[in-house]
Amino acid sequence: MDFGMMRPEYNRFVDVLDAELDGERFEIKHKTFAVTKIAHKQTTMIYSLDDSAINLPQGILIDVCALDIAPDGTQNSQLAFNAIQEILTVVFSEPATLRELEHLQHGERLVVELEVLEKIAAMPFDERVKELFRYVDALSGQSSAVGFFQDVLDGFYKSPMCKNFFDETIYLPFETIELPAPKKFDEVLTACYKNWRVPVRDGKQRSGIFHSADIPWRDFFRSIKFNPQIKS
Repeated sequence: MDFGMMRPEYNRFVDVLDAELDGERFEIKHKTFAVTKIAHKQTTMIYSLDDSAINLPQGILIDVCALDIAPDGTQNSQLAFNAIQEILTVVFSEPATLRELEHLQHGERLVVELEVLEKIAAMPFDERVKELFRYVDALSGQSSAVGFFQDVLDGFYKSPMCKNFFDETIYLPFETIELPAPKKFDEVLTACYKNWRVPVRDGKQRSGIFHSADIPWRDFFRSIKFNPQIKS
């Protein structure tokens, strides 16, 4: 399952996650500025038998993603989005060099002043991330649209997702439970997929090469003797 949160809520979620997570059942596989992946310890969902991934959590996942500013067709929103893209590149470059920004120049100049980017690039990583969050919060009001940042960069959306699509929440049936969803779920899905009621096979493998809702992934690896040194 994938869950979306507006940026302020996502930031609070990340802040409390380590302290609040039920460590008996869940573990964090991946936590970044944009998405957090949480795996269930008592399940198996293995996508690869690559040695480098053997000690990453390999349980069935829940993805929690941040909804950030997206262009809504106005110049201000596009400039704000481009600015965040430039800062994002500086923050996650290792080492953080301004060369990484060459492909991001919009027209003849960067949106963010070079001196500002140089200052951010010189910060320790944790401080760079805090600076990114500060800019995201400050610029979020420049657009009426939101989206998952990487999907916006990749041109995934057919049309903008308006912030007001997410103003009200309802509960919808899913399998044997009910889950929260935007009251305007039709508008959200239409923005993403156009005619979302027509199923499409895209050829992607989403279920993994081994999966089980009953076998803990560490036990699975031990049973096939793939890596006897696997961590507990």
